[in-house]
Amino acid sequence: MDADTIAYASMLISKETANWAFWSMIAAIIAALASLITAFVTAVAALVAFRTMNTWKQQEEVKEKKLLKAALVEYRNVLVEMPIVMSPGLTNRVELTNKLNNSANKIYLPLVVLEEDLINGELGKRINKFLLQHYDFLSCKETRDNLATELSNLLAMKIIDLKS
Repeated sequence: MDADTIAYASMLISKETANWAFWSMIAAIIAALASLITAFVTAVAALVAFRTMNTWKQQEEVKEKKLLKAALVEYRNVLVEMPIVMSPGLTNRVELTNKLNNSANKIYLPLVVLEEDLINGELGKRINKFLLQHYDFLSCKETRDNLATELSNLLAMKIIDLKS
């Protein structure tokens, strides 16, 4: 082989190497674009998942507040059956007390699920005051009418705050 043939072969190899390098560069650009698209789609999916979780939390909170409101109404319905004063001499005192306590427990349960602060939270303070009156009623220190008044105030309170 003479020098011209070697130079020509070298030139062909260099040309082919440049061609491979060009197509490798194109493949790398396409791979980089695919990675960017994948990152974008992943970010959008994460955003959608976050918003879905936030919506789910709000739905659960509204559900528990509806249960609380329903428990207050149920308590009102049971309270109607109670005497004006829960005197110790009532023949069915134990039955009435159990019935009223079951309704009070249904009020307390949603508060626990909502993790409502019974000391510092607005709703918690109101319910706590009501439950204390409930226990006073059962121990003959409170009348049914006073308990019913506080219950009416709770029922009038806007508990379920639906956000649009």
